[in-house]
Amino acid sequence: MSDYALTLSDGEISRYQHMAASAQRAEADLWTAAGIVEGAAVVDVDVSGVRTRPVPEGLADLTGRYFDFQTARGNDLSVGLRLAELLGAAGLEVLEFRGRFDIIPVGPGFRPPAWAARDLMVEAGAATAADVERWGATLERLDQGDPPNVTTFVPQFSALGRRPA
Repeated sequence: MSDYALTLSDGEISRYQHMAASAQRAEADLWTAAGIVEGAAVVDVDVSGVRTRPVPEGLADLTGRYFDFQTARGNDLSVGLRLAELLGAAGLEVLEFRGRFDIIPVGPGFRPPAWAARDLMVEAGAATAADVERWGATLERLDQGDPPNVTTFVPQFSALGRRPA
């Protein structure tokens, strides 16, 4: 099996940088309380909760297959929902657990994380070359504004824990 590696476009890198900066602003008080210093970056996106409206034809299939593919590999794409549980299981006192959505207008060049994994999905039998071609056509239509006014909603969770006094 190939090693898993993402190849990101400049647009994807920009989008992730935007999401990290947004999380940093929204969670500044938690970061300070946790002792996270300037230059640190902590973001947890709950991929299982990402939604897009309106849903472009074919995008739901790509997203669903990606979720199934990652789950079959043992990855938990909904770990954000469990952050407080994980802190508790680690013996930490949960001081804060919160969530929010980043609301991101989809523009030309938008490619979800699932697109970067398409070759591995085919290699693993989670998709076919015909699926990839169909998904690519969907993304090309999105680049042309079809459907118009597409927005992606990305849930992000943060939790703060400390050792019991």
